[in-house]
Amino acid sequence: MKRLTWQAWVALALVFSLLAGCSNASSYVSDHYPLVDIQGKGQDSSKIYLVEDQDVPTTAKELADKEKPEEVSKESKDSMFLAYSDKIIQVQQDPADSANSLVEVSTLTYAKSHYNSSFLEGYLTASLLHSLFGGTGGSWMSNGTNTYRGFSSLPDSKTKTQAYESSKKDTPATKSGTGFFSSKGKAKTEITDKSDTPKSSGTWSTKSYSKKSDGSSPTFKTKIPKTKKSFGSFKRRR
Repeated sequence: MKRLTWQAWVALALVFSLLAGCSNASSYVSDHYPLVDIQGKGQDSSKIYLVEDQDVPTTAKELADKEKPEEVSKESKDSMFLAYSDKIIQVQQDPADSANSLVEVSTLTYAKSHYNSSFLEGYLTASLLHSLFGGTGGSWMSNGTNTYRGFSSLPDSKTKTQAYESSKKDTPATKSGTGFFSSKGKAKTEITDKSDTPKSSGTWSTKSYSKKSDGSSPTFKTKIPKTKKSFGSFKRRR
């Protein structure tokens, strides 16, 4: 087996170091943070992730370390931008909890057609935006009338925190000692036990009900099994 020369070992070490240093910010975000919303679809889309207990500057630096941007905006606790050749990443403070950050990863098509151009130029240089979005003389700024300034600017935007709080309100309340068991039919069986201590016996009743179309409470009727009377005479054989 032929041994590698020292030049070959150096070349391999350089390749491995480059591979180790190369990382995609989009993949890192999707692998480490929960997705809370998607705007648009396909090549004209934006994905929003929630970073809990981490402020905007810390999150922006973390992403820049994973993939070096072509340009990063100045440090801010409210909003920061990282510009790449294939995407625009905005890190913004979570409106539901200032301790959290929202990471919005947008395609260039989405950023160009949705973001307010003047707003973007407040964070990134005009020359970079022109090179990313194409056009000269400010032609890409045809979207200047747009008001979009990031996911947090949407009036109906919801974060994971807000969704969790909403889900708690929808949780049904239960009471100790009572409950209902229903089968696939119309019959409903009720168990009643007013004490908190389990008992070996209880009261069981089987009832049927008729559902009213006006939304009022159903009417319960107790079913009593019917019996037939027998008539006839009996003779004894001798």
